Amino acid sequence: MTFGDAYLTCPLTDGDLPAELWGSETLAIDLAGGPYQFSGLVPAQAGWVQARFQSLCGAVSEVPAPVSTTIHRLPESAFREIDTRGWVYTFDRDYHPERLCLAGWGFLAEIRFEPGLRGRLWTCRTDLERFAGVFENFFRVLVAYRVMQSGGVLLHSAAFARDGRAQVVFGRSGAGKSTSSRFALNAGWEVLSDDMNALLPDPWQVEKLPFAGDLGQTPSRSRAYPIAGLRWLQQAAAHAVRPMSGTLALARLLVCAPVVNEDPFRVDGLLHNLTNLLGHASAETLDFARDPGFLSLLDPDH
Repeated sequence: MTFGDAYLTCPLTDGDLPAELWGSETLAIDLAGGPYQFSGLVPAQAGWVQARFQSLCGAVSEVPAPVSTTIHRLPESAFREIDTRGWVYTFDRDYHPERLCLAGWGFLAEIRFEPGLRGRLWTCRTDLERFAGVFENFFRVLVAYRVMQSGGVLLHSAAFARDGRAQVVFGRSGAGKSTSSRFALNAGWEVLSDDMNALLPDPWQVEKLPFAGDLGQTPSRSRAYPIAGLRWLQQAAAHAVRPMSGTLALARLLVCAPVVNEDPFRVDGLLHNLTNLLGHASAETLDFARDPGFLSLLDPDH
């Protein structure tokens, strides 16, 4: 099966893709590595974006944004009908030295890496519920690459802060990121996200993102905290914090850096960033017994 076969009725090349924008609305979203500018929205689409990202949406500056994307129309006939019963959704990725192509349910997209970071997104979605899924999936990938270009990593993780410092816990799906975040929230910690966090250097800190899991989306202004520790989360019968080798920590962080970790042309840059991170923040294994007692291991003074 070639790229896009699962979603497109026929292969599409650059010459087949329309330049027509959906509309004339432009807005910017200010978060890690941004602002991110989106042009070509119709008022309803722009309204959804503003409602979703709230105070993160700002006025479009006369200075070119570091990351910009245009939104284009593509007819519904370009996409396959999909029976979603029992379906696990993943979108196709086609990696190239100069660009990344994405294909998914009702959309096709391209991210170009030179010069700067530029995106094009084609969709047939007119209903806001499905447009929301298209926009969110594309935006997360865009942020992942921008954060990597900035020397950091977008990490599939939970992060919660106390006394001006943040603990970052990362692990496989089902390890307990949302559960541990809920315990931390109930204990008075600030939860940045239970799903995706931006870790950025100079000095290394974790920045709050509006991408969350079971705890719900949190589109408040970004805040950044120094990283107090990196913990690989795994379920166990009793709580414990155990040392972890640098090699194992690097491998586990890489697993939790989605999309970019499978990019053969940019994974070396990601590994460089992760190695730098481990030179500035300790990484340990956190055995998690699914009760709030683990918090005393992260913050013995409370």
